[in-house]
Amino acid sequence: MKLSINIPYWHTSEDRYNGLLFVIGKINKFLFELKKHNIDCVFNIFDFSEVKKIENSIHIPYPISEYRRAEKINHIIKYNCDNICPEIFCLFDSDIFFDEESYVNIIDLINKFDKKFFYVGRVNDIIFDGNVQLDINNLKLTGRYHSRKRDVFGLGGVYFINFDELHTIGGYDENFITWGGEDDDLGNRFARKRIFRQNLDCDFYHLPHDRAQKVDWVQYERQCKLIAQNVTFKPSRILSN
Repeated sequence: MKLSINIPYWHTSEDRYNGLLFVIGKINKFLFELKKHNIDCVFNIFDFSEVKKIENSIHIPYPISEYRRAEKINHIIKYNCDNICPEIFCLFDSDIFFDEESYVNIIDLINKFDKKFFYVGRVNDIIFDGNVQLDINNLKLTGRYHSRKRDVFGLGGVYFINFDELHTIGGYDENFITWGGEDDDLGNRFARKRIFRQNLDCDFYHLPHDRAQKVDWVQYERQCKLIAQNVTFKPSRILSN
């Protein structure tokens, strides 16, 4: 069973960059565990910054840093189709991490993977109560903080899915331009194909951060209407090439 773990990155702020380094360290630690269990895994970071910022990443330059997430993830899907052909596709937002307590359940998921489902973990928002530092060398948070569980909708910031099903359904709808909605739309389209969400029994943690650009709430409302109306999906121009 080949697993592909993918992190998209396109941010400019220092806290997002440091958060990414922290997440990369956590995933690299997990890769050693996968190797012990003879699980074939490919891990890639996709840097969508105008000027490449991340070493050993796949650079796909984009002039707009914060949004057009649907397009960017379709580039990742295209790369996986052309170069990796995994059975399981995992997307990690660059501000999401997990700890050793989740290893057993994630490895069990990989070994017993059922393509009739896409799998989403419980996401907890990290709330800083004081001066908190990311200890990148030791992969720990230092300082006062607590976590708060959030509701999980659609696919969210981390998910595992059968790659053939993701590619066949056409990836993400590129009509979603600003922040929000593209994950929910994809989850709804999977549900119409009778591929349903399963919640993983493990916790993922979301690091707080600033936004490089303000959310276009007018466009966001338009995108929410696309989801509510179940409008016809337009094939991806990226995946069609």
